[in-house]
Amino acid sequence: MGYTFKGWGPGYFGNKPHKALNPAGKYYKEFSAFLKDKDDNKPFCFWFGSHDPHMPWNKGGEHKKGVDQAKIRVPKYIPDHPFLVRKLPNTMVKSKSLITK
Repeated sequence: MGYTFKGWGPGYFGNKPHKALNPAGKYYKEFSAFLKDKDDNKPFCFWFGSHDPHMPWNKGGEHKKGVDQAKIRVPKYIPDHPFLVRKLPNTMVKSKSLITK
């Protein structure tokens, strides 16, 4: 097991803070380093954690410019509730930011 960027947390695991004992495994700066280190004959788990998309969103709405909320189709697995629908542009923009990094 291994992770990069942001492992699980914040919180406690095994009565230790997440920075002392992270259930996501050993930290790796890059996925390629994890691949070199793992046993080729065993299954693996690699945790990629990110702050994008992650609350709190950027304040002021600058990051949402060009997103037409009226054109957003709410996926069936998300309740069509005004509070959640207002959050979708944030998630879309931040997800796109993550993909393009």
